[in-house]
Amino acid sequence: MPARIGTRGFSDHKREGDRTTPTGLYGIGGTMYGLSPDPGVRYGYHRLVRGDYWNENARSRGYKHLPARPQPRRAERGAVAHLAPVPIFAVITYNMPVVRRTPARGSGVFLHEMVAGHTTAGCVSLSPEPTWCGC
Repeated sequence: MPARIGTRGFSDHKREGDRTTPTGLYGIGGTMYGLSPDPGVRYGYHRLVRGDYWNENARSRGYKHLPARPQPRRAERGAVAHLAPVPIFAVITYNMPVVRRTPARGSGVFLHEMVAGHTTAGCVSLSPEPTWCGC
């Protein structure tokens, strides 16, 4: 399937905000997230609502989570991944659990559908229409 990675390629030493995709083998988290009602996935499902965000502030308790509202406190602002316009995504379990000594290894690495005109900041995005090659 055609795929995109972070705008700065792969990295063996990913850091928060570096726009790279981490190298390695990782699992997929137990919950998928999306803008529409559950399409029938075999995972837990959370329908996103206005104000949902992924906390990317390595100094906060909610780091690497989709916190409940209210919006981020002042200490967390500026470290938020807004979750639109991606219609559905899963969390790639990179840096999970968080390595306590180095939480800034990165967060918000998702597997999601490609969105026209958008690059990724470190996620892996797949074409919505699979094409098969003779590989």
